[in-house]
Amino acid sequence: MPAAALLLPIAVLSLLAAPAAADLPAGSVAAVAGSGTLAALTPVEAATLVRAIIPRVEELRGRKFKHEVPVRIVGDAEARVHARRQLTRHWAEAQARSEQAAYTMLGLLPPGYDLLESVLDVLEEQAGGFYDPESKTFLLLRDMPRAMAPILIAHELTHALDDQYYDIERLMDRNEADSERFAGLAAVVEGSGTVVMTRFLIEESLAGRFKEDALTEMAESDAGRAEKLRAAPAVLQRGLLSSYVLGQGFLLRGDLTRMGAVTLGADIDRAFASPPESTEQILHPEKYWDLDQYDSPRIVRLPNMGRELGKGWKRTAAGTLGELSLAAVVEAGKRDLVSATSASPEIWSDHAAWGWGGDTWHLYEREGEKVTILATVWDTEADAREFEAALPETLRAGVRGQGSVVVVVAGAQPERHGALAEATLARVESGKSQ
Repeated sequence: MPAAALLLPIAVLSLLAAPAAADLPAGSVAAVAGSGTLAALTPVEAATLVRAIIPRVEELRGRKFKHEVPVRIVGDAEARVHARRQLTRHWAEAQARSEQAAYTMLGLLPPGYDLLESVLDVLEEQAGGFYDPESKTFLLLRDMPRAMAPILIAHELTHALDDQYYDIERLMDRNEADSERFAGLAAVVEGSGTVVMTRFLIEESLAGRFKEDALTEMAESDAGRAEKLRAAPAVLQRGLLSSYVLGQGFLLRGDLTRMGAVTLGADIDRAFASPPESTEQILHPEKYWDLDQYDSPRIVRLPNMGRELGKGWKRTAAGTLGELSLAAVVEAGKRDLVSATSASPEIWSDHAAWGWGGDTWHLYEREGEKVTILATVWDTEADAREFEAALPETLRAGVRGQGSVVVVVAGAQPERHGALAEATLARVESGKSQ
């Protein structure tokens, strides 16, 4: 699954990022936003907030806006239409259905789970506003808690600012064919917004302009309770949250004490100019920032195995899981990602998924039957054996490994999984990306 929430903010992150807020008098920004009230912001109030926060975002991000950013207030129905349009522009519905089928066979989703609609349901719960890179407009949801407005405005204005320099839509188009590269770009885009939002929130709290009851209001909102997000399968949580939480950590080079570093803006610019290539680099920032440890993913090639499956079988889709999703396959997916501890990369991965080199999965179909073949390549044979040993019992009949390669076959005709995995293992090829 690509970083599905790109440019569609996950509001609960404002709670995860929030420091302990001092119960001190309100200031200019908080006075406009208010707290302890559910009344919607008026268009005039929203525009006033945006004008007040723009210079703060410019200072925190280290760049100046080239032109104004229009702001508009919208309802939930319009927001869901926008979310679907944005999602399916870079994640076609056919691909979403194929990923749903493959993920179900690999144990990442329960049978019958509607992946695309569930993503939209969670976004409807979580999104308080969004920046639209096509219209270059910032939109706020009418029912967003007022206390949350300045925080999300700081986040979304950062997208608008970055877009004026880097053309985010163009970058998304360039990387959408490779889900790992798209996830790397998403981590930069959302990481930039989250870094600025977090620094903004810290400054507001230290200056006494962010009150404790504002955090309470956010925590008691639908977004703060995050019931749909918490109930979502681990692989969906990862696709929605990782670009924000791990993206921030990646841009901080894995060191949260760098939040106030004067070079942070330059690091963000560097990452926009040359985005990370994989979720492995997001999980292990040294594999991007340290040139001696830089680790490009390997391209894994797998021929069409339809003939081996038998008459009528056709390959209908393909994709990549990456370290982030493979960690969910080997049980790391059961960890609580919707908590204050989610800032630690260690809870997002697992030793059994470390040493990832590359992977590809293929989906085959015939008259309603479906089979998924997953081929993974690892840095060392020891990494491959550790991953192989950690795979769940439900997949073991279709697992075969040799050298640094591990193959998994899942889905229909389980009695043939072992033989098909053996045949696939002999035909996997890999090489470094260009």
